[in-house]
Amino acid sequence: VALAELGVAELAVTARSADRAAPLLALARRCGLRAEFVELGRSIGRVDAVVSTIPAAAAAGHTAALAGTPLLLDALYDPWPTPLAPADANAGGRVARGLQMLRNQG
Repeated sequence: VALAELGVAELAVTARSADRAAPLLALARRCGLRAEFVELGRSIGRVDAVVSTIPAAAAAGHTAALAGTPLLLDALYDPWPTPLAPADANAGGRVARGLQMLRNQG
């Protein structure tokens, strides 16, 4: 919902299965976004930002597919850093950590 309010028009939802992604895809479409499912581990292509909620242990196996985006919000804050955060930073991306998000939620 926040992404739609910020003017995002397209969304790729990455998950282990289409069934897991279905509720988020439906919400995105109700908000007017063009939304597609991308199986976790497949390349998401060129995107402007990634919001990751992948557990750190699971992210380790998917850094190649997800790193390299200009902006990464890695929603996890413990453990930090996750494998995805330094992979994205080393590829030239900016990383916002989940602790910043948690502070703003408070």
